[in-house]
Amino acid sequence: MPESSNQTQASAARPVVHVAPSTRPVSTQDNGPWENLNASTDQVAVLNQEGTVVFVNDAWRRFAKMATGKDGANGLGSNYLLVCDKSRGDGADDARLVAAAIRDIIYGRRQSFRLDYPCRSATTEDWYSVNVNRSWDYEQTYVVVSHRKKLT
Repeated sequence: MPESSNQTQASAARPVVHVAPSTRPVSTQDNGPWENLNASTDQVAVLNQEGTVVFVNDAWRRFAKMATGKDGANGLGSNYLLVCDKSRGDGADDARLVAAAIRDIIYGRRQSFRLDYPCRSATTEDWYSVNVNRSWDYEQTYVVVSHRKKLT
């Protein structure tokens, strides 16, 4: 087969999201190709190949504001992998598992990952599920990380 046919078949075998490669965070006014993720009630962040958070959805922003008490403390522009790697205390082992899975997804060693984990506060312990999936265009891989509170 001609080389272009192989490329077409390979791209047809995986989901494709057409986005412009970017290392800059997407501003709250310019949600770009991930605008539809704002419809999700899951807290969603999109990471580039370096692990930098390039997009967070509205649910992520609301959760971050509730957790920190601050507007704008949503992690946009930070490196998700480094945050996981530097995690200490309760949940640190889970954070490192998530970081390792994200790296595996970035390097193509796996397509997805899921982990249920506890989230403790001073008054309660809730359980969440984190789902990590690969998304790419023809030039760059992106990783979509979503957190969902589990119903008890």
